[in-house]
Amino acid sequence: MFIDLISSTKYAEMLGHRKYSAFLQKCFSLLGMLEIKYQAMQYQIVGDEVVLSWSANKLKNYRNAVDFYYEFIFELLKLSALFSQDFGIIPQFSASINSGKIMVAEVGTIKSEIAFHGDILNTAARIQKQCKNYNRKLLVTRSFVEAFKTDASDYRIEWVANDRLIGKKNPVEIYAIEPK
Repeated sequence: MFIDLISSTKYAEMLGHRKYSAFLQKCFSLLGMLEIKYQAMQYQIVGDEVVLSWSANKLKNYRNAVDFYYEFIFELLKLSALFSQDFGIIPQFSASINSGKIMVAEVGTIKSEIAFHGDILNTAARIQKQCKNYNRKLLVTRSFVEAFKTDASDYRIEWVANDRLIGKKNPVEIYAIEPK
């Protein structure tokens, strides 16, 4: 899952680097509790974007991923008055989810780190950038939807597009998932 702050460039410019950093820290402070509750693994935070993963071997994790996103959005909404008072902004995040196999490897020699590689990540990142174009908050791939459908009774799944994403040879089927 890629979760990205909407209008981040505008907010960074408006708030300045110190206040923008405090704003992001307040947003992301909510993630820890939710990661435990929904059994998520935070891979990394890159600026205003968070990358999370779940084991695809457990069907309940597909539901956990969607529930995680919408509870994060709900928790931010509950704090909207505080965000508005402290920063003059009510944060909104869009997200994408893809599923499949990835490669986990240690990379680097002087400063090494664990890195995730593969088409699954690239596709998820590209789909997340399409949220604005399709005016959707959560976009997912067909492979994710196929596994998620088994436990989606209180969510609406809607086909959005068969999109030829940047750098992809073949089009990717994109769906939106929203609470009913």
